[in-house]
Amino acid sequence: SAASKRQFKLIFKREFLNDFGYENNVFPLPMAFKKPGNFEFDRQVFKYDVVFWCVESHPIRTAALRLIQDKFDCRDNGSVLGQKYRKYNRKGVKYLRELAASKIIYNFRGVGWDTLRYWEAPAVSRFMITEQPMIRIPDNFKHEEHLIFCKEDLSDLIDITQYYLKHDNEREQIAATAYEHLLKYHTHIKRAEYLLNILNDKL
Repeated sequence: SAASKRQFKLIFKREFLNDFGYENNVFPLPMAFKKPGNFEFDRQVFKYDVVFWCVESHPIRTAALRLIQDKFDCRDNGSVLGQKYRKYNRKGVKYLRELAASKIIYNFRGVGWDTLRYWEAPAVSRFMITEQPMIRIPDNFKHEEHLIFCKEDLSDLIDITQYYLKHDNEREQIAATAYEHLLKYHTHIKRAEYLLNILNDKL
């Protein structure tokens, strides 16, 4: 391996686990969002109430889909069990526009904690309900300010969803605040600045 030839001075990890003891030269580097050049969306247009378009790459996703697929407008919009990525008709910019037309977006871990949707939902200024990622994210989004963290067992998921479907102003204010937070801390440019700052400080 490369490390056997020369030890790394600095290591950056996307999945910087909260409960693991890393060396002092290891730093978190979660994903970020880069806006596609041709991407625009209408903040006032809603087509869907609740969306969770995903493949079942973790049991919590299956559990969430079982809870919701016959509630809200989930079955009609395709938030159901058995989705296959190859059969998605929402990809690329079209996918982001569809997310932007959703009142509530769910996010749950897949193969790892750091999912694309965790960044995409605030990037399109939409309200997100998610489990709390168990990884270190510098300047992470905050519960009830930028998003809502539900319980790990999903026992409050339906109640939270019903509440925010009824409270439009509160929901949209949280989504707008998340969007501003993402622009301040979590674009690809901000992530590059974070990386360079560590390099300049440590090397």
